[in-house]
Amino acid sequence: MKKYIFLILTAVVFFTNSLFAQKQPTPDIMVSITETESEEELEEFDFPEDTGLAKNVIKADIGAPFSAGLFELFDLIPSDTIRFPLEWEIAFSKHVAFQLEIESLSYLIVPAAASVTAGFSIYPLGKAPYDLFISVRGGGSFGLFYALSAQAQLGWQFILKNNFVISLGADFAYYYVMGGDQFYIPSVNFALGWAF
Repeated sequence: MKKYIFLILTAVVFFTNSLFAQKQPTPDIMVSITETESEEELEEFDFPEDTGLAKNVIKADIGAPFSAGLFELFDLIPSDTIRFPLEWEIAFSKHVAFQLEIESLSYLIVPAAASVTAGFSIYPLGKAPYDLFISVRGGGSFGLFYALSAQAQLGWQFILKNNFVISLGADFAYYYVMGGDQFYIPSVNFALGWAF
């Protein structure tokens, strides 16, 4: 008798499970719906086009004349010459950029000479002309005096979304005047400019 009751209960459970299983949607339909929805979403999404980063920078250093003027005012350096630099830079790789600088050398506000220097900037973080940079330039000056010049600069350059450039750093310029005289001008750089 117990065997018959066990068989009847097993048959009832089996038929009940099969009955409920037929009422539920099959997994194949659910998978196919999910796949078509995800494919439609992927088709509607468009990846943004690569925008080219700026490679050229033109900037004017307003920190160099200001700091040189303060150094002269407080007799911190043995030179009364103030620099007014304008710089153009073009990045031709991720780590290196070419620099050309034209500057006016003045005795306080009286122009004394013009200087042209050229060199390279190294960007250790590989984002030229963005971020940390170390630059070295060489050239010459002509006017009331003739000199050979060498300059070194360390700084950080920011290029904002509207291509506005802010460059902060420190600069050291050395001048060897024909005839044996020499002088140097350290300065704190604060340059503003435009990138394109």
